[in-house]
Amino acid sequence: MPDAVAAAKEYQVDGAVFWGARGCRMYPAALAPIKDAVKKARPGMPTVTIDADFNDPNFVSTRELQESLERFMEIVEEDK
Repeated sequence: MPDAVAAAKEYQVDGAVFWGARGCRMYPAALAPIKDAVKKARPGMPTVTIDADFNDPNFVSTRELQESLERFMEIVEEDK
């Protein structure tokens, strides 16, 4: 978590994408506090969580992932 916060501050990121690995029970539980800490370090910064299962490509299609990321990038551009 400290590394993610430090990177967000140092690089003055415009947004953050968090990948939720549905195949792992621990990863999604750890993701929320990291996302909250990064958002606190960079208030108002757009974030998105992409739910995926890296072991099952049928969980989310490539098209769905692409559409989610495109919508996110539109938000980041509007926020600038």
